[in-house]
Amino acid sequence: MPRTTRSTPEPAAPEQRRAAALRAGAEQNYTAQRVLRALEVIVLRPSSAPAVAAAIGVHPRTARRILRSLSKERYVERRGGRGRGAHEYQPTVRLLAMAAQLAPRLPLVEGGRRAVREIEQQSELTAYVAIPCYSDVLVVASSGTRALRSWATLPAHRDTPPAAFSWRTASPGARASRASSRTSPSAMTRP
Repeated sequence: MPRTTRSTPEPAAPEQRRAAALRAGAEQNYTAQRVLRALEVIVLRPSSAPAVAAAIGVHPRTARRILRSLSKERYVERRGGRGRGAHEYQPTVRLLAMAAQLAPRLPLVEGGRRAVREIEQQSELTAYVAIPCYSDVLVVASSGTRALRSWATLPAHRDTPPAAFSWRTASPGARASRASSRTSPSAMTRP
């Protein structure tokens, strides 16, 4: 009686295994994610390495390495007292300079500027465009005699969904707003 055996698949060539590993790694870059999340923590509030580690879910030593790299590249600076946990890291002006270079080129900002000028011309109302920004709203475009300062943050109220487009009259007593797109209140706490 002939004996049958299950055939086993041929092992993949080393080049194929390496290519598959690179494709999988390209989909999820944990190092980059950790660096960006650490930077976000520092931007929201100056923090120590242990506080950053707790916020992003890594070992404090890993957080220190990330913060040292960000400090070396001058995205954050270290301030503070003695001991590892006493140092706080805070953002530098480099981040602000980067944002200033990016902001005017964003389609939302370009379109928002045109829209608020058009609203002002047609209605003689002060207009602004604001977007959710953590627990606030960020004014990205404004126009009018009593215009809000662009890039100002205003407190967002949890009971009212933020409006992407709003306008108001020049007199402080009369206000009108219209939402062209709405987001959930949870969007106000995380972008």
